Amino acid sequence: MMMDPPPTKEFALAPVYVYWDMKRCPVPDDYDARRVGPCIKRILRKSGYNGPVTITAVGSLSKVPRDILEVVSSTGISLYHEVASRKCMVSCFYSNILIQREKKYNSIFPFPLESPREASSTLWKNFLLADPGPLEEEEDSCSETPGPASWICSVCRRICGPGIAGQGVDNFITHLSTREHELKRQRFTNPKGEPPLDSCPENATRGGNQS
Repeated sequence: MMMDPPPTKEFALAPVYVYWDMKRCPVPDDYDARRVGPCIKRILRKSGYNGPVTITAVGSLSKVPRDILEVVSSTGISLYHEVASRKCMVSCFYSNILIQREKKYNSIFPFPLESPREASSTLWKNFLLADPGPLEEEEDSCSETPGPASWICSVCRRICGPGIAGQGVDNFITHLSTREHELKRQRFTNPKGEPPLDSCPENATRGGNQS
């Protein structure tokens, strides 16, 4: 992983927020997922970034095996569930980057965003699998907040809000299984913005679409 060193001492000591796309860069088979967070922190330290580190796993997390989510979450990595299309996510990502830069944030990337197919294999080969560092307890936590790692479901976003939030993988899995979440997911992914009628029995006898 190649990263430019921090341009100033202020940047070197500033808080670092890492966003990990678990769909494009899943944990390799037979790799201990507990090592991901500590490895990221070591690479940042070696590159000169010494501020507090917060790591968030993003993407359609309902498709990630529960055991992986539990292990990753146990190290303090937060979860951000998003089911938007890749095109939409990239568009929003670049918009957010521009906003963050206007606020004097410094954005760094471990690989070129233009090469998504090569990103995963290259990143893990040169990053995780090449890191011989030990798994030490003091390095395990990837969050500055003690306790179960937090999660956010952007599918269930409130008006002008970031989405429903909670703590712990059990609560996250339970939320994904709720009727409220499923209806909002269907509305989110349906091109017309509405769930199928058979998913809303109370609407089945009314005919037509509701306004």
